Amino acid sequence: MNNTDRLSIVGLEVWARVGCTAEERGFPQRLEVDADLYLPLARAGQQDDLSLSVDYAAVVRRLSEVLAGGEFRLVESLTEKAADVILGEFPVSRTVVRVRKRALPGIAFMEIAVERRGRPRRHKM
Repeated sequence: MNNTDRLSIVGLEVWARVGCTAEERGFPQRLEVDADLYLPLARAGQQDDLSLSVDYAAVVRRLSEVLAGGEFRLVESLTEKAADVILGEFPVSRTVVRVRKRALPGIAFMEIAVERRGRPRRHKM
Protein backbone atom coordinates (compact mmCIF):
# COMPACT_ATOMS: atom_id res chain seq x y z
CA MET A 1 0.00 0.00 0.00
CA ASN A 2 1.37 3.41 -0.97
CA ASN A 3 0.95 5.82 1.92
CA THR A 4 2.97 8.65 0.46
CA ASP A 5 -0.06 10.27 -1.19
CA ARG A 6 -1.55 13.12 0.78
CA LEU A 7 -4.80 15.05 0.87
CA SER A 8 -4.45 18.35 2.78
CA ILE A 9 -7.08 20.54 4.39
CA VAL A 10 -5.57 23.96 5.08
CA GLY A 11 -6.94 26.82 7.15
CA LEU A 12 -10.17 25.32 8.50
CA GLU A 13 -11.67 27.93 10.82
CA VAL A 14 -13.20 26.43 13.95
CA TRP A 15 -14.69 28.24 16.92
CA ALA A 16 -14.10 26.15 20.04
CA ARG A 17 -14.04 26.50 23.80
CA VAL A 18 -10.41 26.01 24.74
CA GLY A 19 -8.33 27.37 27.59
CA CYS A 20 -6.77 26.58 30.93
CA THR A 21 -9.18 28.72 32.91
CA ALA A 22 -12.98 28.66 33.06
CA GLU A 23 -12.97 32.30 31.95
CA GLU A 24 -10.98 31.42 28.86
CA ARG A 25 -13.36 28.55 28.07
CA GLY A 26 -16.36 30.80 28.69
CA PHE A 27 -16.59 31.79 25.05
CA PRO A 28 -15.58 30.14 21.77
CA GLN A 29 -12.22 31.19 20.36
CA ARG A 30 -11.16 31.17 16.74
CA LEU A 31 -8.73 28.40 15.87
CA GLU A 32 -7.22 27.43 12.56
CA VAL A 33 -6.80 23.74 11.72
CA ASP A 34 -4.70 22.07 9.04
CA ALA A 35 -4.89 18.33 8.47
CA ASP A 36 -2.81 16.12 6.21
CA LEU A 37 -4.46 12.77 5.45
CA TYR A 38 -2.28 9.99 4.07
CA LEU A 39 -3.83 7.32 1.88
CA PRO A 40 -3.32 5.84 -1.58
CA LEU A 41 -4.90 8.18 -4.13
CA ALA A 42 -3.78 6.66 -7.43
CA ARG A 43 -6.91 4.54 -8.02
CA ALA A 44 -9.20 7.44 -7.13
CA GLY A 45 -7.40 9.65 -9.63
CA GLN A 46 -7.23 7.02 -12.35
CA GLN A 47 -10.89 6.02 -11.99
CA ASP A 48 -12.19 9.51 -11.13
CA ASP A 49 -14.06 7.91 -8.20
CA LEU A 50 -14.60 9.71 -4.88
CA SER A 51 -15.37 6.44 -3.10
CA LEU A 52 -11.68 5.52 -3.55
CA SER A 53 -10.50 8.71 -1.84
CA VAL A 54 -11.65 10.74 1.17
CA ASP A 55 -14.54 13.17 0.95
CA TYR A 56 -12.78 16.21 2.38
CA ALA A 57 -16.11 18.01 2.82
CA ALA A 58 -17.13 15.21 5.21
CA VAL A 59 -13.83 15.56 7.10
CA VAL A 60 -14.38 19.32 7.43
CA ARG A 61 -17.95 18.80 8.67
CA ARG A 62 -16.90 16.22 11.29
CA LEU A 63 -13.96 18.24 12.56
CA SER A 64 -16.13 21.35 12.81
CA GLU A 65 -18.90 19.49 14.67
CA VAL A 66 -16.65 17.67 17.12
CA LEU A 67 -14.27 20.52 17.91
CA ALA A 68 -16.93 23.23 18.17
CA GLY A 69 -19.10 20.94 20.30
CA GLY A 70 -16.40 20.14 22.84
CA GLU A 71 -14.65 21.95 25.65
CA PHE A 72 -10.89 21.58 26.02
CA ARG A 73 -8.39 22.87 28.55
CA LEU A 74 -5.45 22.46 26.20
CA VAL A 75 -4.98 22.99 22.50
CA GLU A 76 -3.05 19.71 22.70
CA SER A 77 -6.27 17.90 23.72
CA LEU A 78 -8.24 19.47 20.90
CA THR A 79 -5.52 18.50 18.40
CA GLU A 80 -5.53 14.91 19.65
CA LYS A 81 -9.33 14.80 19.31
CA ALA A 82 -9.07 15.98 15.70
CA ALA A 83 -6.52 13.25 14.91
CA ASP A 84 -8.75 10.64 16.61
CA VAL A 85 -11.74 11.67 14.48
CA ILE A 86 -9.74 11.48 11.26
CA LEU A 87 -8.18 8.09 12.01
CA GLY A 88 -11.36 6.64 13.46
CA GLU A 89 -13.83 7.73 10.82
CA PHE A 90 -11.95 7.98 7.53
CA PRO A 91 -9.86 5.51 5.47
CA VAL A 92 -6.44 6.98 6.23
CA SER A 93 -3.36 5.33 7.69
CA ARG A 94 -1.70 8.46 9.04
CA THR A 95 -2.59 12.05 9.76
CA VAL A 96 -0.74 15.19 10.72
CA VAL A 97 -2.93 17.79 12.43
CA ARG A 98 -1.84 21.35 13.16
CA VAL A 99 -3.92 23.74 15.26
CA ARG A 100 -3.14 27.43 15.63
CA LYS A 101 -4.48 29.77 18.31
CA ARG A 102 -3.90 33.46 18.74
CA ALA A 103 -2.76 33.14 22.31
CA LEU A 104 -0.81 36.19 23.42
CA PRO A 105 -0.22 39.75 22.36
CA GLY A 106 3.01 40.06 20.43
CA ILE A 107 2.89 36.66 18.71
CA ALA A 108 1.01 35.78 15.56
CA PHE A 109 -0.16 32.47 17.06
CA MET A 110 0.91 29.35 18.87
CA GLU A 111 0.70 26.02 17.07
CA ILE A 112 0.40 22.41 18.15
CA ALA A 113 1.22 19.71 15.61
CA VAL A 114 0.71 15.98 16.08
CA GLU A 115 1.35 13.05 13.80
CA ARG A 116 -0.67 9.92 14.47
CA ARG A 117 -0.94 6.55 12.75
CA GLY A 118 -3.77 4.10 12.80
CA ARG A 119 -5.11 1.11 11.02
CA PRO A 120 -6.58 2.24 7.72
CA ARG A 121 -10.29 1.73 7.36
CA ARG A 122 -11.41 0.02 4.19
CA HIS A 123 -13.08 2.04 1.49
CA LYS A 124 -16.75 1.33 1.06
CA MET A 125 -17.23 -0.39 -2.27
